[in-house]
Amino acid sequence: MKGWLLVSFLALCSDFTCYGNEMCESPGYAKGEAEKKKEIMVESDLAGIVVEVVGSDVYFTLENEHNIVMQGMLGVNIPTIFGQPELTEDGSDGNGLIVRWPGLAEMVIKQDDICFEVSWVVHELKYIEDCIDIGNSHWFGGPEELVQHFPMRKENIRNRVPYLPGDMLQDANKYFGGVAEPFWINSLGGGLVVEQEQPLFYSWNQDNNDKLCLSVEHSLPYVLKSPTLNLSYKMCAAQDAKSMFQHAAGLFWELPQDIPDERMMTHPVWSTWAQYKAEINESVVMQFAHDIVDNGFDNSQLEIDDNWETCYGDATFDFDKFPDPARMVQNIKNLGFRVTLWIHPFINQECESFSLAAFPPNMYFVRDPKSKEITNDGTFGGGGIFGDFEGTAYLPGTTLWWQGFTAGYVDFTNDLASQWWRDRLELLRSEIGIDSFKFDAGESNWLPSSLLLDPKYPESSWPAVFSTAYVSAVAQFGNLVEVRTGRHSQHLPIFVRMLDKFSTWGYDNGLKSMVTTLLQFGIVGYPFVLPDMIGGNGYGNIPSRELYIRWLQVNAFMPAVQISFVPWQYDQEVVQHALNMTRLHAQYAPTIISLAKQALIDGTPINRPIWWLDPSDQEALRIDDEFLLGDNLLIAPVLEEGSTSRDVYLPQGDWQDPANPADEAIHGPVWIRDYHAPLFVVPYFVRI
Repeated sequence: MKGWLLVSFLALCSDFTCYGNEMCESPGYAKGEAEKKKEIMVESDLAGIVVEVVGSDVYFTLENEHNIVMQGMLGVNIPTIFGQPELTEDGSDGNGLIVRWPGLAEMVIKQDDICFEVSWVVHELKYIEDCIDIGNSHWFGGPEELVQHFPMRKENIRNRVPYLPGDMLQDANKYFGGVAEPFWINSLGGGLVVEQEQPLFYSWNQDNNDKLCLSVEHSLPYVLKSPTLNLSYKMCAAQDAKSMFQHAAGLFWELPQDIPDERMMTHPVWSTWAQYKAEINESVVMQFAHDIVDNGFDNSQLEIDDNWETCYGDATFDFDKFPDPARMVQNIKNLGFRVTLWIHPFINQECESFSLAAFPPNMYFVRDPKSKEITNDGTFGGGGIFGDFEGTAYLPGTTLWWQGFTAGYVDFTNDLASQWWRDRLELLRSEIGIDSFKFDAGESNWLPSSLLLDPKYPESSWPAVFSTAYVSAVAQFGNLVEVRTGRHSQHLPIFVRMLDKFSTWGYDNGLKSMVTTLLQFGIVGYPFVLPDMIGGNGYGNIPSRELYIRWLQVNAFMPAVQISFVPWQYDQEVVQHALNMTRLHAQYAPTIISLAKQALIDGTPINRPIWWLDPSDQEALRIDDEFLLGDNLLIAPVLEEGSTSRDVYLPQGDWQDPANPADEAIHGPVWIRDYHAPLFVVPYFVRI
């Protein structure tokens, strides 16, 4: 849409003295010094932005057709000593503006439909930062967090940290979860997106400042050392949160190319992890498979998790524990299962394949920049230490991970390394009969602190591009794959798993966060959500009977179900309820599959926040313990320990309670107070 520019250097109150068309002065500024104000507006029929210079400060106001959707301050850290910046039209096409501190910094704002691209070029400053007022609107999206809220809450303060995929279980103050897309929307219709990789930092309400701040700084874990900083992002003004998402999907990220495996969306994935941790062998796995069948459960696949290898990273079965893995896999398949295998991207230093991957001529690990030129004429490396290799030899970067003190991290930005690693897994598939893989890790926090990635990726994209390359590589194994990290990989037809949940009730990575993380994934473009295992991972405690039952209920309406802690460790009543919930999930699997196919067209999440039906509904916008499956099924699970009732909010529409089909339809929006939900009842409603 063609925009138009209005330049108006306006006084905001009558006591300003204005000079021509350049600036206004206020006698009340800075203990009698004149306050200089300038203002430029760029707008179209649907959206507009006003940028105002007040003294040395730069403010913006972003509006849609009817309301202000975002406000804030730009270049908040530029010292006042540099004075008032210049504010001018962008003369190139008349559809933007320029703010300039001569010799120090320049910011250009360009209009693109309902969005405005902000681009900074800054010299000599340590960092450049822009801040958006959180205000009283509701914010959605952003990163996966250990304490996950939806909408985001001000009390969940996040101090300034690198915006990268991470393992939040290692340090929740430093790292996000595996899905960290820089995209946010608010209930007023505002949108904020960082499309290009850059050394991005982020904070949320730091020091209770009521601001979401984005900044660029050339410091670790980023590798850029240039004195010139570049920050770019877009701010958008849609009519509401839903229309903002619809504008973004397919524009700011690529829509899914296909859907994941339909059997995974229908029947449970059974994993050895939570039940057995690393204490597995052939007899344990076979007993697990027989127990699943004997108790009457269906399956998508049986996943053999941690500690099947001879050494972490060698990608060969431990024959002491698995004497004939091919025979075992076939026996499992004879019971009606497919078989998948847990895989990680590390190779421990004590493993046989470490030296093969670490040293010339291969150098398949993420490399340390330290290097040495090797020749065969008697200088370093002479005498055939690395065979007949000649050239630059890099020191392998090493890392520490949860199953290794010193390990290499395979470099998936290196095509040769990625192919070598995938070839080993293809050999496992062909020789052992494995159907597919569960891929763990892949986040940035596992990278060596000093690193060198493949030069085909610009340094401005390091280290975030590693996660993108990892997921892209493993997705080549097909739509039976699951990963736990996401960075610009929304287009891939694979499941993205929530990072390991605790066996607790709260938003702090417990049961309540199952709903909020589900919705957060969807809003940032990942519809194919693989919830973590029923009952959580049991780190320090196994799930209580009540928690396990309520977890079954909330998961039944999500895109897939994973079970590890077995229901028969409780009692027959729990077994029967688990059968009921997995069958309920299978009953709605055709709906889930249909919604997955819809996501290929418009990116709409399979599971949606209840405000999806009416984005102007202020009650719906703040609710974080209900969700939709499509537009016609609302789930209101019990998420409080010891509760046998809950209040349920139904948004606009006519709703039927399947537990009481003879009752009249309930017309929303309306609260149902104290809805009766004893332990084996999950409240849900159908829109008719």
